[in-house]
Amino acid sequence: MAIKINGKNLARGLSLLVVIFAGFFGCGSTHGRGGAGLLDKGKTRSGVEIWTQQCGRCHNLRSPDEFSYAQWEVAVNHMRVRATLTAADTREILDFFKAAVPGITAVPK
Repeated sequence: MAIKINGKNLARGLSLLVVIFAGFFGCGSTHGRGGAGLLDKGKTRSGVEIWTQQCGRCHNLRSPDEFSYAQWEVAVNHMRVRATLTAADTREILDFFKAAVPGITAVPK
């Protein structure tokens, strides 16, 4: 049985690899609830790192293409308050979803 590789399967596979990689290497983060000031000032994190570290603490991470960008935007903005995400972290996470979810050509405002 051959596995057919198309754009959607490739995107899912790459997203899964990124989540696994970030999960293994991102567990030592000092950035968390109430710990925003502990992060080195010069160090920036990507949206996928923030997503896996912050969201993965309480949630089973889903494939980015499981929901539309609009649905992710609602969820991320809701969790911004609950998980004390900074505005910059929220933007990074949404930028990650914008790049990861197929078919997005422009982000709704």
